[in-house]
Amino acid sequence: MEWLYFLAGVENDLSSYFVVLGITLFIYIIAYHRYIRNVFDPLFVIVAQFIFAASVVVFMYINNILAEDELFYAFVSTETAFFLGFVLSSKKGRLAPQVISIVNTIPIFNTPKVVVYYFYGTLFVLERIITYLSFGLPIFSQGTHAAFYQGYGKVLQGVELAILPILLVLLLERYLSPNVSRGILGKISDTGLVFFILFALLTTGAKSSLFIVMFSLFFYTLYVKKTYSTEDANIVFRRIKTWYIGIFALVVGGAIFTLFLEENSDTETVLLTLVIRLVASGDVFAYFFQAHPGQYVGLGGGVVGLFLSLFGSIFDKLGLLSSANNSIIEELYWQFLHVFPGSGQGPNMRFDLFGLIFFGYIGACIYAFFLGFLSGITRAVMMERRNVNVFLFVLSALVYYYSLMFTIDLVLFFNYLWKVILFNLVFFATLWLLFGKKRKCLTEEKI
Repeated sequence: MEWLYFLAGVENDLSSYFVVLGITLFIYIIAYHRYIRNVFDPLFVIVAQFIFAASVVVFMYINNILAEDELFYAFVSTETAFFLGFVLSSKKGRLAPQVISIVNTIPIFNTPKVVVYYFYGTLFVLERIITYLSFGLPIFSQGTHAAFYQGYGKVLQGVELAILPILLVLLLERYLSPNVSRGILGKISDTGLVFFILFALLTTGAKSSLFIVMFSLFFYTLYVKKTYSTEDANIVFRRIKTWYIGIFALVVGGAIFTLFLEENSDTETVLLTLVIRLVASGDVFAYFFQAHPGQYVGLGGGVVGLFLSLFGSIFDKLGLLSSANNSIIEELYWQFLHVFPGSGQGPNMRFDLFGLIFFGYIGACIYAFFLGFLSGITRAVMMERRNVNVFLFVLSALVYYYSLMFTIDLVLFFNYLWKVILFNLVFFATLWLLFGKKRKCLTEEKI
């Protein structure tokens, strides 16, 4: 079934769909509300997508559109398994403090904030300029934002993914912290960087590009609660109230602005497209749950197939994987994971169906439980009270964020995560070698 046919079915039975959406909304809010801090929490965005995706499956089930009822039961089982894994591991245990104790011994993350800020700021500007000169503005390119980068552009993308979250947190601290004193040149450079970052994000062509600003503000507020005195924290939170409203409006406005450029149509059409994109969180189920499950369940090759999907391209470039084996993985990837009827892009492979493809019915539940457990563990590490080094904290927050994004597309976001970790390790090691011995001579006053 093509997605437009499914939307037509929803339009013909809107009352049933809204009842289904209301029920799924109630169930997921009851399940996850105690773990969501606010609407800027990445978990809030993920749960919102869970709700829209689940509404698609339930709507198909009550309208007898599913190829087999077992698919509905498998979906419910994997969603439940993820939640159980998340709940069981999200509470602070012995693992989170041990992880923090180990990583706190890494000396490269003791580089002064001001050095990292100016280095990352300069690096981001250079990366964007090189990208624009090489590929143009992404918003005017064809295809998805992920497919925009080719060749050495993938390195540029890795640099951007690695440095932007840390840069945003440091920039927020320079504006909001009462303990940071900036000179006139510092204020000018900060303002220029803010406008450059906004321009860069708005011209990516991705509707969710500004979400990183929202998440960075969330991460910064958690860091303030961990490390600032009560008096300083209260000052930050008083200042930040207006920032919440402004950034939320910026995120929504940025999504609508991108759609205006993309659709080149009137306001009504753009708003309708925005609603369709929300509902489309479950588009992958509308495609695959129409087909007999024997066409895809268990065909991914289990753990070996998963390993090759994650690392096959790297092994191929190193000459460690035969082209025949690699073509099998590529064929499976495009046939079942990312083929959208009529175009060269497709729905993200949500973890429920990803687990069915690679591990079968029972294995999908185990896989879902593991993803939930991973998200809970990384959340506990991020929340750990001893996780106070700002750079390690942001990196742990990013690991938590990407572990949640694994539920949407494991292959894509795993590729992003290893780039974030690798590039940051390289950059921090470089800064430590250059400035580590001069730490006491560096001051952050009036800079």
